[in-house]
Amino acid sequence: MRCGRWLESGGDGRSRHEQLRAIRRIWTDELAEFHGRFIDFDPMYAWPKPVRQPPIFIGGGAPAAKRAIRHGVGWLPAAVSDPAEIPAQLAQLDGHDLPVTVAFAPAEPSLLDGYAAAGVRRVVLSMPTLPESETLHTLDVMRKAVDRYLS
Repeated sequence: MRCGRWLESGGDGRSRHEQLRAIRRIWTDELAEFHGRFIDFDPMYAWPKPVRQPPIFIGGGAPAAKRAIRHGVGWLPAAVSDPAEIPAQLAQLDGHDLPVTVAFAPAEPSLLDGYAAAGVRRVVLSMPTLPESETLHTLDVMRKAVDRYLS
């Protein structure tokens, strides 16, 4: 579930904070009820509930970093393509130890090494749509890149 898809962009994030509080209530309360400025629902049952509360990863720029500190378990900073950008992104976390994920990265070892050295804890690799033979080659490159960090 992506918070940014729940409403149009813009605003000060209050509706997103409220959405996150409401969804947690639905996930945890037997009989969930929420009355806020943007989200409003009377007592309701919602089943099945997650066995464990699903982690919430927040993506976006500086306002999203603040939301991640408050509600999330990880942050996906917006538009990070160069590991040199990571220290400025981490500064937005104001010293909070929140795992940072870079999404849609190519499986290039030097780039992945740069992300790791900069403090990124998770990388979501990008898998382009390619013909079968190229896809198989790309998957092999990805596997080798991942194996370097798992061993």
